[in-house]
Amino acid sequence: MMVAVASRKGSPGATTVASLLAAHWQRGADKRLILEVDPSGGTLAARWSGAHGLTWEPGLLDLSSIRRDLDHDVLDQVSQPLDEGVAVIPSPPSPDQIGRGIERLGDRVKRLAELDGLTVFADVGRLGVLSPALSVARAAVLTLIVCRPSLEQIQGLIPAVVELKAAGCVLGLVTIGDGPYDPNEVADIAGIELLGVIAYAPKTAAVFDHDGLMAGRGFWRSAMSRGASETAASVRDRAEQLILALQGFAPPSFPGHHHGEGSHRGLDGSGRTGERNGIASEIQP
Repeated sequence: MMVAVASRKGSPGATTVASLLAAHWQRGADKRLILEVDPSGGTLAARWSGAHGLTWEPGLLDLSSIRRDLDHDVLDQVSQPLDEGVAVIPSPPSPDQIGRGIERLGDRVKRLAELDGLTVFADVGRLGVLSPALSVARAAVLTLIVCRPSLEQIQGLIPAVVELKAAGCVLGLVTIGDGPYDPNEVADIAGIELLGVIAYAPKTAAVFDHDGLMAGRGFWRSAMSRGASETAASVRDRAEQLILALQGFAPPSFPGHHHGEGSHRGLDGSGRTGERNGIASEIQP
């Protein structure tokens, strides 16, 4: 299956969240693949050149140039290993090259999403209806929109949800941080299901962005890592529900937006949830 991770203007961390999900996904299950298809340019090859020895090739351009059917052997040829069970298909930094690569990939992205024994985490960057990566998001069983729960980003989130739902994307919300506005209220206002809250911790994020899956014990014990682990479990459960519904085994279950107090208590590292500002009177959905 494929899970897409998207952002909007000014929103943080789609690449980081996609990578965190791959790192925290259930071990011993499917092979995990990070697919960089951010039309603004790839970053992982530069970001993890030291920690993982990544380069831009093989990567997206190699994947898009292969004309035979996609299978695990092909993926081994066009991806680069990060850790046991985790690989990445990086993209070059040039938007023009990435756009052409996505266009050449075409409908075969659906085959990639349906390949047995594989979970793909597609970083689609700033996603809108005119983005060349929209086809990737539509092929995904679930598209996560990443945002900070701030007024500026909430104002951009609401129209994004409307247009992406109309374009055929199945959406979920992941917030970076649990304030100043309550993520549950953000989800309610935007009309989207909250699937995770990951700590806003720039210094901790910088460690992961630099060291990747080679990050030390301190990172894996951090509030950011714990939030990512909880988010991965929530996203996995929701994606599996959606797959069962598509197969006709069960109706889609919508457990509601709310994670409850325990799921994001103290994610700022302070051990407190703090007071939440209400947004209903400040913004019109």
